[in-house]
Amino acid sequence: MSNPPAPSTLAWAWAQIIDTASLLPGSKIVIRYIKNSYQNDPFRIALEVFLLLFVVWYLLEKRYRIDHHEIPLNKQEVDELIDDWVPETLVPELTAWEQEELARAPVLSSGQSSKPVLAGSQSPVLNLASYNFLGLVGNEDLKERAVHTLRKYGVGSCGPPGFYGTLDVHMDLERKLADFVGADEAIIYSQGLTTTLSVIPCFSKRGDLLICDEGISFAVQKGIQITRSQVRYFKHNDMEDLERILREIRQEDQETKRTITRRFIVTEGLYINSGDVAPLPDLVRLKEQYKYRLILDESYSFGVLGPRGQGLAAHYGISTDKIDILIGSMCNALGSSGGFCAGRSELIEHQRLSGSGYVFSASLPAILAVYALDGLEILNDSRGGPIMSSLRANSEVMAKGLRALTRSQPAVTLQGANGTSPIIHLRLDRNWARTHLPLSDDAEVPQGTRTPLPIATRVEFEKVLQQVVDEALSKGILLTRAKYILDQERSVPDPSIRVCVSAAHSKKETEAAVQGIRNAVTKVIGSF
Repeated sequence: MSNPPAPSTLAWAWAQIIDTASLLPGSKIVIRYIKNSYQNDPFRIALEVFLLLFVVWYLLEKRYRIDHHEIPLNKQEVDELIDDWVPETLVPELTAWEQEELARAPVLSSGQSSKPVLAGSQSPVLNLASYNFLGLVGNEDLKERAVHTLRKYGVGSCGPPGFYGTLDVHMDLERKLADFVGADEAIIYSQGLTTTLSVIPCFSKRGDLLICDEGISFAVQKGIQITRSQVRYFKHNDMEDLERILREIRQEDQETKRTITRRFIVTEGLYINSGDVAPLPDLVRLKEQYKYRLILDESYSFGVLGPRGQGLAAHYGISTDKIDILIGSMCNALGSSGGFCAGRSELIEHQRLSGSGYVFSASLPAILAVYALDGLEILNDSRGGPIMSSLRANSEVMAKGLRALTRSQPAVTLQGANGTSPIIHLRLDRNWARTHLPLSDDAEVPQGTRTPLPIATRVEFEKVLQQVVDEALSKGILLTRAKYILDQERSVPDPSIRVCVSAAHSKKETEAAVQGIRNAVTKVIGSF
């Protein structure tokens, strides 16, 4: 008798397997499922058989290691390696110049004010180094009210706003801030830096797009970094470059058909690194034309710009509604601490649950909230007008006097000396430095101003400017160099002396300060 054809043999073998498997409990259900699932589907059968064979092969395959070149070491060799290992230091060792900077930092023996007294001296100095633009720090009336508040509320709140840390004075401050800037609502944070670090990431997330001025402050840079959003930078205060980037992004959207995400333009009202004022009308026009939202950091323009210090919108006569997210600080003009965000009600309520600095930080101490409230009250009543007038007049006097200095002394340049900004930066001219400073071989002065200075060159610039600061201090004028965290700043400005004008000084005192700065610069520059 001849052997049956192959298909019959396979069918017989399959029948034997089915009969054997049917003896197992529950096997009939499994067999019925397999027959129904794989009927008339040979591709599925082949795929799953392949996967089954691959799993069996993988489990039976010999284990392997990727470090085939591992060198066996005995215990003595391991101990020797451990003894020779030197861990990296937590912080880099300070250079001689950094140690000198720390050693000569001025220390106040009086309270902070527009005319403080330094340790080791009995005479007050004109303070042009702090952000006490309105002269509210050290105000005797505010200090007396602060003492009363301290006795009533104590020192701190010991809890975040959402966990019994909210006081009645916090609610009053939020309402008055919103009314002052013309927004629906406001929310206060207990630290100025934390405000920016919390507000921007609260709305911009991974995948969103931020278009930022390259001259933004360190706080805004860090807030942007936390968002993990896509970031594009435009040249500082250059609206043509901003519009170029917005057009490019629109073109990319049309070509790639990509999903439209949340998009923001991020700027400052008054740039701390330059003293420049942002062109809000152009920013509003572009953000509406290209459908973006505007985040405006007014940490330094709040209390300074506008008829009563309401900020950049009031300065240009534009409704605050045009600014989607307004960030402000109470540390500077108001002489208190903390920050705030103002805007539409839904944006503020969102931060009460999602703003990390609001949710996880203890609320602002009552004494500081009341100090800020009193500062707002001064700006709102009849006392505010003379203060703002004095600030503008002193800013104009300082700007005019320092502009005259640059005409007679080409070794220095100015930024922010527009008569509106109380912040002016005095820098060394790169062309002068290239020919007059005794630079070492590893120090060079690049052409233009957009290329950052090498570290060795920065140190030489800083030493010259520090001589100016020291000379001015000997004449009773307190100045400071602008400081930066070099390895974390995106675009580090050239070294500068940052002059901060205060309304607390009289016109005569401001003129004397101008003359003192001019004399100090002339004396130091003349020595080269």
